[in-house]
This record gives sequence, C-alpha cells and structure tokens, in this order.
Amino acid sequence: MSEFIADIQLPERLDEEFLELIPNQQKIVDKWLKKGKILNYILSQDRRRLWIVIAAHDIVEARNIIGTFPIFKHIKVRVYETLFHRTADNSIPQMWLN
Repeated sequence: MSEFIADIQLPERLDEEFLELIPNQQKIVDKWLKKGKILNYILSQDRRRLWIVIAAHDIVEARNIIGTFPIFKHIKVRVYETLFHRTADNSIPQMWLN
C-alpha cells in the first residue's frame, strides 16, 4: 500500500450549488476515513485548497477515491505519490507525571 497526497483547488466562488454538496461531501469523507483510505483531510484557512493524504495501491485507486466526492466536478486535482508520511500519534493521550 502506498500513500498519495491530493492537492485540490476549490472554486474561487462557492456558489449555492457547491455549498449544497458539502453535507454529502462530509459523509463520503467520513466513510473513507473509517475505511482507512483517507488518512488526513485538511482545508486551508482561506477555503481555497484541500490537501488529502490517501492510502491506496496505486495512483489510479487514489484518483478513484477522489472521483467519489460529490464536489468532484467543481475542483481541480493534482495527485502525488509520497515517499513517506509521518504524523504524531494522537490516539493515545500523553501521560504527565507532575
């Protein structure tokens, strides 16, 4: 299994049609997060870019996951294979002995 990062450019103007897609977009992303296919889903402060780390067998599978997004026809996507992806483990709280 490889990891890919998707650099997604959102529309400059978020019209009503796009905004109506957001609840379903969130449901699809949650589904992929639970399946372990989406590892990180990041929205820039200005709401113009999304970055997604995807676990997939190849770039075709990564693109197919993005293709399930309700917002797909409104976005521009670039997908890159990563050499590695490291994150802090937030699942186990750190214990402090004071």
